[in-house]
Amino acid sequence: EVYLWEANPQMVKFYLTALASTDPQVQVVPLAAWTENRKMKFFLTKGQENVTDIKQFKAHKCNPRSIHQPAGASSLFSGVGMGDDKKRKRVHQPGSEVEVDAVDFAAWFKDLALKSADEVILKIDIEGAEIPVLKKFITSATLPCLV
Repeated sequence: EVYLWEANPQMVKFYLTALASTDPQVQVVPLAAWTENRKMKFFLTKGQENVTDIKQFKAHKCNPRSIHQPAGASSLFSGVGMGDDKKRKRVHQPGSEVEVDAVDFAAWFKDLALKSADEVILKIDIEGAEIPVLKKFITSATLPCLV
C-alpha cells in the first residue's frame, strides 16, 4: 500500500486525487502529519491563495526566489516566529492561512499494525515539521524497529 500525505487542499484536489484513482493501492491522506491530533494553521505559499485550476500551477516556472511561487512549498510554519512556530525562523514567504486537520503521525503509523516482516519505505518532506514528527516517531516505544 502507498499513503500519500498532503495537508494542502489544493494539491489534493489538483494532483493527488487523480493520481490515487489510477491505482487501488494508493490512498490519499489529506491531513498534516504532526505530533498530536488537532487543528493547525497551514500557510499556503504566497501566490497559491487564488489558484482554482491546475493550469494556474502549471503556468508558473519554478523560481524558488520568487515571493509569488504557486509551485512552491506550503507549510505549517509561517516563517515569522508566530503561532505554532514561535522558535522557528525560515526563509519562507507565507501566503494565506487555512485551517487543516493534523494527526499524530506516530499513532497513525502504529495503527497500521505492521508486522516485523513488513517492509516500509518512509519518505518525508513536510516543510519544517520533519524534526518534531521524527523525534516523536523514533522515540515511540510502540513502533517497530526501523533501520
